[in-house]
Amino acid sequence: MEDLRLHHINDVKLVGRVTRDPDIKFTARGDAFLKLTLAINRNYKDKEGNWQEDTTFVPLALWREAAQRCFENAHKGSPIYIEGSLRSHHWETEEKENRTVLEVDVRKIQFLSRRKNIQGESVQNKLNSYESMVLEPVKEGVKEAQVL
Repeated sequence: MEDLRLHHINDVKLVGRVTRDPDIKFTARGDAFLKLTLAINRNYKDKEGNWQEDTTFVPLALWREAAQRCFENAHKGSPIYIEGSLRSHHWETEEKENRTVLEVDVRKIQFLSRRKNIQGESVQNKLNSYESMVLEPVKEGVKEAQVL
């Protein structure tokens, strides 16, 4: 049989709501990153014809400018549109159990509403308060994220 040449497609586009306020962190090199979970609702009719709602929770990873913009503009409940690709992480726990998580590495993000700062705190001051948190580099060669 001939070898089939398949194109590899890893493209994710989602609209949903942020499940918690973003918490930004920085690598030792000063690159901003944050992890979020996106809640995506799906309505459907069950076998009896009654409407049901199902929610899927999708983990997201945002880097650099996209992470900073998300920190400045998103909050719990914010609707966002994202584009990215799936990426898996594998590790072993202290109990020698293998773990795997699948997340979306976000390339583009669009905020579908504006953030309202209820506390009256300057968003820039909030961002500056996190600049002292420095973590070890997470991964070399991570591509720059794009903000819409």
